Amino acid sequence: MSQGVQKVYSLLYNLCVIPLLFIFFHLAKYFNPKIKKGVAGRKKLFQILEQKVIGFSRNHPRVWIHAASVGEFEQARPLIDALTNQVPHIQIIQSFFSPSAYEKISEVPGIQCITYMPFDSKKNATRFLNILQPDLAVFVRWDLWPNHLWTLRKKPVPAFLINASLHDRSLRNKSLLRGFNLSLFQGFEKIFVVSEEQKDRFKQLGIEENLIVSGDTRCDQVWQRSQEKLAEETRLRTLFKDKLVFIAGSTWEDDELHLILGLSELIKRKPEFLCILVPHEPTPKNMQRLGNLLNKWQLKYIFYSELMEQSTLEVPCILVDRVGILANLYKFAHIAFVGGGFGQGLHNVLEPAVYGVPVLFGPQIAKSWEAQELLRSGAVIQIHSGKQFIAEINKLLNSRAKRKEIGRRAKSWVLSHRGATEIILKEILDYI
Repeated sequence: MSQGVQKVYSLLYNLCVIPLLFIFFHLAKYFNPKIKKGVAGRKKLFQILEQKVIGFSRNHPRVWIHAASVGEFEQARPLIDALTNQVPHIQIIQSFFSPSAYEKISEVPGIQCITYMPFDSKKNATRFLNILQPDLAVFVRWDLWPNHLWTLRKKPVPAFLINASLHDRSLRNKSLLRGFNLSLFQGFEKIFVVSEEQKDRFKQLGIEENLIVSGDTRCDQVWQRSQEKLAEETRLRTLFKDKLVFIAGSTWEDDELHLILGLSELIKRKPEFLCILVPHEPTPKNMQRLGNLLNKWQLKYIFYSELMEQSTLEVPCILVDRVGILANLYKFAHIAFVGGGFGQGLHNVLEPAVYGVPVLFGPQIAKSWEAQELLRSGAVIQIHSGKQFIAEINKLLNSRAKRKEIGRRAKSWVLSHRGATEIILKEILDYI
């Protein structure tokens, strides 16, 4: 793409899109608590950032990694660990778009600075990068901000995109937006795609060079995470002994409404059945909503925060009111359901799969390449209704052999797809 065409896209973006985005965020903050936090958190961003990097040395390599939120950050973790181990004195700056990620992730080994990604104006992008002065930049998945990418290209600072994918209904492939998105993707030194199929989709967009099939770092990340232990693990094993554990993780209201009838029937029919519900956002409001739902169906429950006080487990349901432990909890599951599939999009199915747990999820999987691959491999179960949930979970409960076989396929798929971090690291080390 010629520089002249890119300048046209830049002009249109900064004259038309940026003012609308600015107005949207500053109006939406009055109605959306998350956006309000994000706007407030970016006040004095540059002054705070200048203080954070004041002790950085120009004699040591400096890497900027950007992730939209917690999920994308977890995808970057294996690469952060590998860079820290391979490059002495490396200085890593981690930026986030989401306020929830910025608040939750305060101190991480290997990261010297955590910051918000500023609003994507041309002026902000220039000031941000002048303060950071990175030697290279890494973007995770699809949170791409044009002015920051174009400014990196001008400096020039090599930029890399990891875990790249384009789902079949992606707006990036629509004719009106294709040229604009091509101008973004062509700015990357290398694009690390998750599969050969995804490589073909990027080629259809017009990206012919610098595409590398690396796989997905999440396979490395969930494997590493599966080797960790919760502080309360021994206690949990005692409490869950002789229980048939079902975990519904990262659920939204739409998911829960499809599950509740089946869960009610199972709990009444199987006294050993234990249901652990982990909402995607365990806010007080969601905890109260879930509690009300369980009360409506006369299902007794306790909160996870109360669990350690129990000598025995006398209730059939646990509501998890703590963040950051779901991936580790899956190891106790005999069957898992991953939420998001009855709403905007499926959450991480690899977290339970790595433990050899049979996984169910809803119909919305267009944005999850790994769920589609696992489904083709017969390693997961897709459901489209509450009625189908009851039928499928009964099949699993009635056949230990079926549970074992589906779980074995899922774990085998995850383990066979490890290695993305090593491929990515080998390529980007040449630029440090």
